[in-house]
Amino acid sequence: AVELAHRDYDVVGLDINDRYIALARQLAEREGVRATFLTGDMREIPFESHFDAIINVGTSFGFFDSEGENRRVVKAVAKALKPRGVFLLEMGNRDYYLKNFRTKDWRRIESGRVTIIQNEFDYVRGRIGVVFERLGGEGVERWTHSWRAYTLVEVVAMLQKAGLALSCVYGGWEREKYSVDSRRMVIVSERKGSG
Repeated sequence: AVELAHRDYDVVGLDINDRYIALARQLAEREGVRATFLTGDMREIPFESHFDAIINVGTSFGFFDSEGENRRVVKAVAKALKPRGVFLLEMGNRDYYLKNFRTKDWRRIESGRVTIIQNEFDYVRGRIGVVFERLGGEGVERWTHSWRAYTLVEVVAMLQKAGLALSCVYGGWEREKYSVDSRRMVIVSERKGSG
């Protein structure tokens, strides 16, 4: 949001976490840019036919346990867009995850601490569950994370049902061709209708 504000876009950032909103406001102020940041639920975006574009990146989609709740997000996006408004959705590629799935992994961070990562794929629900354990320093930190890993076909169907037409799909930010070997999906769609 701050980067887009630097480029003179009129930006509204929305997050359910008050702490993240406060951090975003601080960053915008420190960077000397104007942007509006609101605490809110992406299933209930408080705007109608307002935005030229909505951007959701970094696997920030698919966290709700119910398929209906994830569909509500897409419907809220479609409602908040102006006719012909663009929705950019960037997320992990389920096909890539399954092809390269690792049940265990680890990473060393700058402080020298190690994070152990345990992954599990629920084939019935299409969900990836992750358990993180950070070792070293002052004890062990443990947290979990889970999200719905969608196929491209599933996302396109969800977009179409909400009134969004697929414009293009890329396998990354450099507009790479999308394939099973693409780690990410960059999906661009447009709200149907005329201005």
